[in-house]
Amino acid sequence: MAVMQSSEDPSEKIANQILLDIKAFMIIQESEVKAKHTIQRLILEAHDEYVNRFLRLAGGEKKSSKTSHIIVAVGELILSSFLILGGLVLLAPFIANLSTPSQLYGYLSQVLLYLTSNGPLFPYARIIGFSLAALLLVSAMYTLRMASSSIKEAGLLVHSGAE
Repeated sequence: MAVMQSSEDPSEKIANQILLDIKAFMIIQESEVKAKHTIQRLILEAHDEYVNRFLRLAGGEKKSSKTSHIIVAVGELILSSFLILGGLVLLAPFIANLSTPSQLYGYLSQVLLYLTSNGPLFPYARIIGFSLAALLLVSAMYTLRMASSSIKEAGLLVHSGAE
C-alpha cells in the first residue's frame, strides 16, 4: 500500500484512507458471508448517486456471458412461437364460426390428432419434444438469473427463502 506523502492531492489521500478502511473492515469481519451481507445492507441499499458511481468505477461493468444471452433469446423465441401457434389454434374456431362447444371440441380434437398421428416428424416427436422442453427449462433458468441480476443492479435486494 502506498504511504501518504505531503505532495499527494486530496483525492489520493481520501483513496488511501478508503483502502485502509476496507482493510480494517475485512479484518474485523467474522466471515465473508457476514461481510457481504453488511455491504449489501449498507452500501447497495443506500441508493446514493455518488456511492453507486463509485461502485461502477471500482467494480467495472458487469459482463454477462454471450452464451447465456443466446440461450435466453432462443428460449424466448421458442416460447413466443408456442404462444403464437397456440393463439392461432384458439383463434381459428372463432374465425371459422364454430359456435357450439361440440364443434370447438371436434376442431381441437382434429388438431391434436393431426399433431400426434403418423406425420413426417412422428418418429422424432419424442426427441423433439424432450429437446424443446429441456431448452425451455434451461432458458427459463437463465432468464430468471438475468432478471435477478437486473433487480439487484436496480438497487433492490433479493432474498431467498432460506435465509
